Amino acid sequence: MFFVAERNYWYIPPINGNENLPQDEQLQIEIIRPTVEKQGRLSTTEVVRNEDGSVKLSTAFNTKEILNNFVGEIKNLSTEQKLPDGSIKEVVIKNGKELANAVFYGSKVLADLICAEIVSDKITDGQKKILK
Repeated sequence: MFFVAERNYWYIPPINGNENLPQDEQLQIEIIRPTVEKQGRLSTTEVVRNEDGSVKLSTAFNTKEILNNFVGEIKNLSTEQKLPDGSIKEVVIKNGKELANAVFYGSKVLADLICAEIVSDKITDGQKKILK
């Protein structure tokens, strides 16, 4: 069997209508695909069987590891920071390390989408696995 995939690719998070914006305005995240060895350290899944026999799955992401090591460049992400004098300053977030240390409303939702994308190991239509 032969598998082909790009090491890096761009992810357009489906958040606040982002996927419907013109491409030059979209929030775009460069994903750095983790190696097989590192994939196992990026999330944990807990399985709980309820009294009625149903099963509940919950996943916890290693957000720090993912954002610092598997998110490269970020395009079109900024937030406002209130300064001690009361003025507002725009802060541009340009990479995963900066996102990991950012504080803004909606950051957990965005981080969870990014983490789920990286952990899922899915291949976009443009990067389909090719079997020979």
